[in-house]
Formats: sequence, C-alpha cells, structure tokens
Amino acid sequence: MLDILLEAALRATLIAAAALGMLWLLRVGAAAARHRVWTVVMVAMLALPLWIVWAPDVSLHVLPPAYTNAPSTVDTPPPAFVGVTVAAAEPESSATVERATTATLELAPTPSWHWRAWLLAVYFVGAAALLTRLGIGTVRIGLLARDATVVNGLLTSSRIATPVTFGLLKPRILLPEGWDRWSAMRRAIVLDHERAHVARRDPLVRYLALVNRAIFWFHPLAWWLERRLAALAEEACDAAVLARGHSAADYSQQLLDIARMAGRRPMPHLIGTPMLGSALPARIAKILDSGMGRPSSRGTLVSATVLATLAATLLGTVTLAQEQVPPLRAQEQAPPRRPQQTSEPRNLFEVYQLALANDPILRRAEAEYRAVADARPEARNAIAQATADYDAARQALLIRVAERYFGVFAAESSLALQEAAREALSRQLEQTQRRFEVGLVAVTDVQETQGGFDQAVANALTARRTLAAAQDSLREVVGEPVGRLRPLVEDLPLTPPDPSNAEAWIETALQRNPVVISTRLRAESADDNVEAQRSAREDLERVVRQTESETRAAYLGVVSDIPRVLALKQAVRSNQTALQATRAGFDVGTRTTVDVLTAQGNLRQAETAYVDSRYDYALNRLRLERAAGGLTAQGLEELNRWFRP
Repeated sequence: MLDILLEAALRATLIAAAALGMLWLLRVGAAAARHRVWTVVMVAMLALPLWIVWAPDVSLHVLPPAYTNAPSTVDTPPPAFVGVTVAAAEPESSATVERATTATLELAPTPSWHWRAWLLAVYFVGAAALLTRLGIGTVRIGLLARDATVVNGLLTSSRIATPVTFGLLKPRILLPEGWDRWSAMRRAIVLDHERAHVARRDPLVRYLALVNRAIFWFHPLAWWLERRLAALAEEACDAAVLARGHSAADYSQQLLDIARMAGRRPMPHLIGTPMLGSALPARIAKILDSGMGRPSSRGTLVSATVLATLAATLLGTVTLAQEQVPPLRAQEQAPPRRPQQTSEPRNLFEVYQLALANDPILRRAEAEYRAVADARPEARNAIAQATADYDAARQALLIRVAERYFGVFAAESSLALQEAAREALSRQLEQTQRRFEVGLVAVTDVQETQGGFDQAVANALTARRTLAAAQDSLREVVGEPVGRLRPLVEDLPLTPPDPSNAEAWIETALQRNPVVISTRLRAESADDNVEAQRSAREDLERVVRQTESETRAAYLGVVSDIPRVLALKQAVRSNQTALQATRAGFDVGTRTTVDVLTAQGNLRQAETAYVDSRYDYALNRLRLERAAGGLTAQGLEELNRWFRP
C-alpha cells in the first residue's frame, strides 16, 4: 500500500507541475479558471491510487526493449540478483541451483518488515484523525441545518457568526441570526457571494479537497491544494460580486464589518464555505487593488478544464519508467502581449509649459500687454507696467503649478506608504493568527493586529481619495490631463541660499519683484488727484510689506528645510532599524504585538515627514526665487536637474 501511495504522490506532483506550467504559459489570471484547473489536479490526485490498482497498465514503448528472445549472455549480473541469475545462467545441475540459492539467502539480510508496519500504522493514525475531523464537521453542519429556522425563505441559525454555504449535491445557504435586519447593501452582497458558491458547487470541491488531504496527509501538495482551492473559491466569488456592480470599497467595508461581528463569537468547525474564508487581509488587498480581474468566460473555463484534464490523464496513466511526453507546442506559445501605449512622464517645467497655454489669468495679462504695446507704443511707463504684470502672472502660475505638482506626489507617496503599511499589517495579522492557532499568543494580540489592519485599510482608502483630489486640482490649474509625473531625484541638491542673509534677499526682492515694480510704476504714473496718489502710495506700502514678509518666510523656510531633510532621512533609517529589532524581539517572545504596531507607525510617520520635507524645500526654494524676481527662463531650465530623467 505504501508503494501505491508513494507512486500516486509522485504522479500527482508531476500533474501539479504541468498544471502550474500551463497556467503560467497561458497567462491565466481569473480566479475561477485557476480554481477549475487545480480542482482537476485535486480530483486526479484523489483518483490515482484507484487507477494504479485497478486500471490496465498503459506504457509508451518509445525505446527499444531491453531484452531479446535469446538466452542471456550476462556473465556477472548485478549483486542484488546474484543468486537467482547465476542459477539461471548455469543450469548444469539441480545441486548448483540449490547451493547458489542457499548462499544467496544466507548472504542477503533478513527483510525488515517491521518498519513498514510502523509506517502504515503512522499513516493510518494521521488519515483517521483527519477523516474523523471531517466527519465531525459534516455532522455539525447537518445538525445546524436541521435545527435552523427559515426566515424569508433562507435557513437561519443563531449558532454561527458568518454566512456559510454547505451541501455536497444540493448546496444550501445558512445565514446567521439577525441577517434580515442588515442593510440592503449588506444583504445583497452576502447573498450574491453565497449564491456564487452555490452555482460553482464549491462545498463539494472543498469536501473532496479535505478527503484528498486526509488520504495524502504526508504530502505537502495535498495541504497546499486544500488551502489554494479554498482561497481561489473565495476570490472567484469576490469577482462575481464585483461583476454585479458592487464597488470595491463598499464590498471591502462589508467584509470587515462581518469579520468584526464574527470575532465576537467563536465559529465552530464546519464543513462548508464560510464567507470570510481564509487570508481575509490578502483578499481585501486584491479587491482594493483591482486585482480580481473580470470573471472568466465560459470558453476560458472549458479550455482550462480540458487542458488540465488532458495533462492529468497523460501523466497519471502512462508508466513513469517509460514515459517520454513531447512538449505541448500549443501550450508553449503564450499569446504575445501588445505593448502598452503610455506617454512619457513630465517634469515640473514641462507641466508648466502646458499651463502657460491654458491659464486664463496669464492670457488676460498677455492680452493687456499687447493692447498697451499696440495702442501706446510711446508710453514706456505703461508698457513697463504691463510687462511687469505679465511676468508676475507667469511666476504666480509657476508657483500654483508647483504647489499642486508636489501635492500630487505627496499624495502618491502617502498612498504608497499606506499601501505598504496595509501589506505589512496583513502579513503581521496572518502571522499572529498562526501563532494564536498554536497557542503562542493570546487572542488580544490577534484583535489588536486586526484593529491595526482595519485602520490601515481605512487610511489607504482615504489616501486614494486624497490622491484623486490632488490630481483634479493639478488638472484644473494646467487645463488638461498631464499623465504621469517625474518625481524628484533621490539626491536632491540641498543648496543653501546665496547670499546667506535674509535682508540681502529682501533688498533684491524690492528691486526686482515684478509685483513691486508694477505697483511702483502705477504709483509714479498716478494723476494729480490727491486721493488717487494717496491710494497708490498705500498700495505700494502694502505690496512692499507683503513682499518683505514672503521673502523672509521663504528664506527661513529654505534655511530650516535643509537640516530638516537630513534629520528626517536619518530618522527613517533609525526607525527601520528599530522596526527590525522589534520584529526580531517579537519572534523570540520579548516584544508584543503592540510594540510591533507602534514601531510600524513610527516608521510611517518618519517616512511621510521625510517625503514632505523634500517637497517643502523645493517649494520654498521656488518661492524665494519668485519673491526675489529670479524665476528667469534660464532658472526654469535648471529645474530639470531636480527631477528624475
């Protein structure tokens, strides 16, 4: 029996490898199609022992036979068969045969049958334990169904915390008590999910996977198949729910709410497909990342099933010793992927060039300049004032574009950090759940990690909304979609202001700032009306004070941002080291889950502050140059060095 199980395990491994290769070559991404392929592998693995015992031997005679009808001419046979072969090759007398056989029996070690008996005993104990667990779960779900009440045509039980689909031949849905008081959205999502399980007959597949795991409990493939099929079944039903029009955010929120309700009551071991399934954090991450894809078409499912069945039949029936399977040419050639047509990312200067052609304020300033230049070419004062207004509008536009440009990157960085935090907490939650299952941590650790993960999911949703708002704000200023943007270089040049004196910058600003120049010219050209002259002087004083304040603030911002960027960069490194040490302490039991969550939060705060400090430095540098009237064309070209090529 051991030989049969080992041969079946080896053949199943080959079938699984072939299925994996087929999925990779054909780029099968839909969960329903992958679930169908691995179901075929699981059923083939389950049927292999019976096939090996009862089916006729199927061999591919692709090599010449290793024997002929002529008598054997081997003079020195292998040692393992020395007695038998010598007796057959030297048939001089029956005494020779008897002596050879006797000598062989005396030299050969006595077969140690006891170790095989022990192995069989261990195997049957493991299989019996898993089958007993399977039987208990089946009986429990049957008793729950028998004692359940019918509410609005659906089975309802007060002894479960989450919806469950069960039944081998006739799948049915069992809902927790109080489901009829749920919101309409939750009822629709839950029923769509569970009805997808019914349509796919997932309870039957799960039952067969558990039986296969019990029979091949010694083979890691059986355990992997059981977990993989359960996960893919949930992903396929998730895709079916999303295909019915439910939003990813609403669906994820409902899953989290149901998980919170389920955490308050222990869930008995049942044989079925509970809605939460396993690896809930990973499922929510795929749902939010649009990683579910579209549901598989019927043609895709049929093709995947047929190819998997052919591979299983071929590898499961042909004798392994004589098997030489030619490569499947139809499966080796993956369909070529068409290259994506994506525009090149733009830096700040290029986005600014787009805004120049679309900004209404700048167009109005340019029109006023041209009108003055055409109507009064001899009025140098008026032309100079219009030129200053036009320059001021250009520089103000650059600052508006830069603020929103860096705002998009700040939102993208925040989203990336929140997504990374969600992934880290997802792995932390799975690890904590496994440690809880084996008794290494308390249930409070699981609940604390679950709370941290739920908050990370909410933060990621908020970051997505913030990014969308930042992109809309940039599009509003530029006047058209700008596509992808180039980020700042990692080694951003942190150059101190030159001269290193705020008063020197203020003096330069009062001489070169286009707003100050325009206001001064307007005051100088005021008519003899005393009230008009007083108003012009007041405007000039106000603009001068405002320019001085803006210049000083920008100068101090640049000076303080340089050490701030360097300090926060070091803070990120220190928090990364601290997180690694905390995780190591958690693994050996000297740190708690709260310590890990705190270290992760500190790292996220340091990373966010570091990213913001780089953008603050760049913006303050531009504001300082603008206040001092230094945003010339040559200076704008030098901005390209700040961005990645």
